[in-house]
Amino acid sequence: MHALIVGISYTGKSMLAKRIAAGLAAHNNIIVYDPLQSANWPESALLFSSPEKFLAHVEQAQNAYVFVDEAKTLWDHDEKRADALLYKRRHQGLLVFLIAQRATMIKPNARNQCSRLYAFKQTSDDARALAGDYDDSIRDMITRLPPCEFIATNGHTVERFKLDFSNGIPPTYTPAQA
Repeated sequence: MHALIVGISYTGKSMLAKRIAAGLAAHNNIIVYDPLQSANWPESALLFSSPEKFLAHVEQAQNAYVFVDEAKTLWDHDEKRADALLYKRRHQGLLVFLIAQRATMIKPNARNQCSRLYAFKQTSDDARALAGDYDDSIRDMITRLPPCEFIATNGHTVERFKLDFSNGIPPTYTPAQA
């Protein structure tokens, strides 16, 4: 079950990814592609800013959670190998979290490999694409989300959350009031 995390700039998508990674790091291998080399990934995570080194590593990796921040840059570097990350590497026990500003930056076939969606505010075009991929009821909702609020859906149920920075970074997340 791969996951897609999307949201316009400064809505909280990388912070959410880091929170999820922190929760998984105690008992799991974490591999991160982050071309911006941002802070606050778990200390135990293997961090890559080079797409080539990252792809070479994940092609050999087994049983890990993989976070791909600025996902479009990986597809721009090597589309065939990036596609294989989603289509073939799950058989190696890799669960991938794709992180992008806009849903439409990720090809429909790649988005469709992600059975879980975490969506922060999106443009109407991106919201329409996500509604078609997951659940029509989310379209209007995600165009109006305030910063740090997001919806999570598996295409059957939709929940709304808010990032909480009161306990530091990475933040926790709690159910949000609709």
